[in-house]
Amino acid sequence: MIIFDSSPLIHLTRLGKLDYLFHLYEEIVISKAVYKEVIEVGMQKGESDAIILQNYHKKGKIRVIHVHTEDPIIKDVLHQGEYESILLSKEKDAILIMDDKKARFIAKQRKIRYNGTLAVLYKLLHKEIINKDHYLQNLQRYSENSWISYSLYEKFRKLAD
Repeated sequence: MIIFDSSPLIHLTRLGKLDYLFHLYEEIVISKAVYKEVIEVGMQKGESDAIILQNYHKKGKIRVIHVHTEDPIIKDVLHQGEYESILLSKEKDAILIMDDKKARFIAKQRKIRYNGTLAVLYKLLHKEIINKDHYLQNLQRYSENSWISYSLYEKFRKLAD
């Protein structure tokens, strides 16, 4: 089982990688808060990625699972989507795909396995689902549309060699 937080799901959808993800994962699991943030609010705003994600949800490829636990220590520190994603990952003992630095720190404290958008892109390359040129183009597009440091960009660029 793999659990996605909002940002990586949005970024990978905008990069056109949603179909490719299903070569890695049978299904994508999200919390109710992530569903609301990405799909419901996105649909209200007319975001194209929200339409794509809603279609995958209707097909059963994206599953929403409700969180059954609470953690009052971190509840007010994180956005609701990150909060629920961390709780859900802990409940299900699943890897969490998330990008937020503060949320990653908390996940690490709670011994939750996590990766980010760039690690997923690299995994697509490593598993030969996409080729090197495709990977580098997506890495460049991601760096132009998201905040990542030059050193992080370079680290993932060099992995393609």
